[in-house]
Amino acid sequence: MPTLQNMPTVAMCEACSGLFTALDKASGKSIREQIRQTGGYRYHRTRRELERGAKLGCPFCSTIASHDDKRPHWYPPEDAEVVVEASFDIDRGVLAFCGRNGLELATEQFIRTSSVHWKLYAPAGDPVSAIIPQTAVLTNFASPQSFIPFCQYLHECLASHQECLGVTPVELPTRLIELSLLGEPETALLQQTQGVTGVYCALSYCWGGPQPFATTIARNMGIRYIWVDSFCIIQDSQDDVRSEMTKMLDMYTRAQFTVSAASASSCNQGFLGRFPDAATDLFKLPVHVGKDIMGSALISKTCWPTVGGRLQPINKRAWTFQESLLAQRLLIFTEMNMLLKCNRGFHSDPAIDIN
Repeated sequence: MPTLQNMPTVAMCEACSGLFTALDKASGKSIREQIRQTGGYRYHRTRRELERGAKLGCPFCSTIASHDDKRPHWYPPEDAEVVVEASFDIDRGVLAFCGRNGLELATEQFIRTSSVHWKLYAPAGDPVSAIIPQTAVLTNFASPQSFIPFCQYLHECLASHQECLGVTPVELPTRLIELSLLGEPETALLQQTQGVTGVYCALSYCWGGPQPFATTIARNMGIRYIWVDSFCIIQDSQDDVRSEMTKMLDMYTRAQFTVSAASASSCNQGFLGRFPDAATDLFKLPVHVGKDIMGSALISKTCWPTVGGRLQPINKRAWTFQESLLAQRLLIFTEMNMLLKCNRGFHSDPAIDIN
């Protein structure tokens, strides 16, 4: 699981590092604050400085220099200045650099301008969260430890929420997948359970295909049985399909909770433990937050899971919306977070503020 401690610090030249940690000599104000203002912050670099920074591995110098027009070696001279504009879109968490004067990034009249972008994130609890609202989620949902607070929330809901149904065993569906418990060899067997009472969970997802992540979730939540429509309904039997479809209301209302694979856009796409490669895609960026206060932002060219809502793939499907309305509780896995929803509201990992 990626952590802030094992993230490498982005390698910057001294000049680019100062954009986030130094004061502007002319105004005496923090350069970082000016980058956030409308219009951004403009500064000058010579071609020689950009090329030197690029050779040192500075990502900002490298990107700007790589967009320079290919010209004869004698023009423009190495001491020619390049005007660079740095800006930060606080709503999207996007840091943009736009080069001027002879770069492909912009025309001379500034009519058509493109820029190179990085995404900035705040680690949960870091001082930099005061200036960067997008919080990176560094939780591996496949880890058993990530389920501990949600087992506690579920127990609390079952035991004390007046507005939620309790732990009363229910009549089980015709068939369920029976799972081994944590600590036992992993097994998943389809069982006839009609006429038996007990506790189970259900899965709401894009239909079809193997779903090993569902059994992982159920086992980590301490549930012995899970209902998955593609396995628990005999798909090549029209009689069984008709019979079981009439019971769909009960399937979801009687389940102790329903797993909502909100971030999986197809039946073959899992969602547990899906992260970009932290070693190549995510870096620490030292940032001056305030007087005598330094923080560490995370910078990446890859879109990273964040706290902050956006429409999940499952929200685009009518039948999964219906399933969510029927469910007593939803254990939701988004790109950003893991949530438990009951009649009282949403619960998330206490280390991550979702409000």
